[in-house]
Formats: sequence, C-alpha cells, structure tokens
Amino acid sequence: MADEKELNLEGVEEKPKSGFKLDIKIAIPILLAQIITSYLLASFVIVPAFFSPVQAGQEVEEEEEGDDGEFGIVYQVEDIIVNPAESGGTHYVVINMAFELDSEEDSEVLHKKDPKLRDILIRTISS
Repeated sequence: MADEKELNLEGVEEKPKSGFKLDIKIAIPILLAQIITSYLLASFVIVPAFFSPVQAGQEVEEEEEGDDGEFGIVYQVEDIIVNPAESGGTHYVVINMAFELDSEEDSEVLHKKDPKLRDILIRTISS
C-alpha cells in the first residue's frame, strides 16, 4: 500500500502557482502610504488650487456678519404626495418643505405662485 501511494505521488507534478501573491506585511504599509499620500495631495495641492485662501476668508466673514441667530420669514409647502420614478405606483412619498425668506414681500410672491411651485417640486421629486 505504501508503494502504491508513492507511485501516485510520483506521477503527480506540482503545478507552479500562477498569479501574484502579495504578502500582507507588504500590502498594509503600501495601502497606508497611498492613503496618506492621497490625503496630503488633496489637502495641500488640489483644494488650494481651486479655492484661494482670500476667497475662503471673505466668505466666512460675510456669513458671520449676516448671521444674527434669528430666522427669517418661513413659507411652508405642506403635503406634497408623489409616486417616485420606477416605483410602479407601489410606493409614495409625502413631503413637507419650508423655505426661509428675507422679506414678507417674497412670501406674498410665493403664495401667489404656490401651484407653480408645487408643480416644479412634484416634477423634480418624482423624477
């Protein structure tokens, strides 16, 4: 019996492993280095290229000056019922929305255009 097993083993050749096996001790440091490099590149090269510090500072100052902690006039659009796209009519969504306005005049304008506003919201949400 032992001779038969030896014969079977002699006839079978070991196949060389194909593919690339990356050792975990090498993979984790490489992954961490890529993450750190990506973060540094995004923080110090890409973002400053699109946003200059002067513009960012001006925007922050403008927001601080205009923010007094009180809300403006709120216009509410209640009970918008919509069937979402591709739901086949089996699902529906009920939405209440509120808009903060600067003046009472804006509230009157929205009140006059309420049907048009609802139509725009329904088309946007259902698509």
